[in-house]
Amino acid sequence: EENKEYELAIHDLNRAIELAPGSASAIYYRGYAHSKGGHHQAAKSDYLRSVQIAPESPQFQNGLAWVLATCPEDSHRDGKLAIMHATKACELTRWRESYYFDTLAAAYAEVGDYAKAVEWQSKAVTDAEFKKRVGEEEFSRAKERLELFNAGKPWREPSISQASNGIVSNPSKTHGVPLSKQFIWILIAAGAFVFAFVIIACIRFQIRAARKA
Repeated sequence: EENKEYELAIHDLNRAIELAPGSASAIYYRGYAHSKGGHHQAAKSDYLRSVQIAPESPQFQNGLAWVLATCPEDSHRDGKLAIMHATKACELTRWRESYYFDTLAAAYAEVGDYAKAVEWQSKAVTDAEFKKRVGEEEFSRAKERLELFNAGKPWREPSISQASNGIVSNPSKTHGVPLSKQFIWILIAAGAFVFAFVIIACIRFQIRAARKA
């Protein structure tokens, strides 16, 4: 059911991007929907594109880093690039957002640097603001990641087939928000983009018509 919702979100976001091809936010949210739907190549492409359009966005840098560090498909992971983008997200927030430490830790784990992974994950889970931001469920997962890193193991997002079979030992990072609410946010974002550009198109049409009158 959730996959169908994300497919609908992708459809709406495709329309928004047609109307505003340079909208980094629309592209980013489509990447997020692709990621949740198991379309890893499309997700990575959209995250990369959003970063290229808006490199100063820590959110976009972090989204790309997470997919590069934790994607269940080997061919889409790149630990060195994940470290680079996760570090950029931390730099853009002046190393004050422990939420991004969580991603940086996963990136270090991907390249086998578990000492750094444990260091940054520990900083994340011991920060009260991190727990407030992500919520209880995601905080528990963050602690699971710390246990994995201490054991010398990386974190992997579950594949769609694993999720459908009830394998949730490495559940996906949900940004501290229930998936149903995330989907609503995605639809709202898509709808807002479509609505805004339809209004702009109508105004432009009226201006042209007035000039011809």
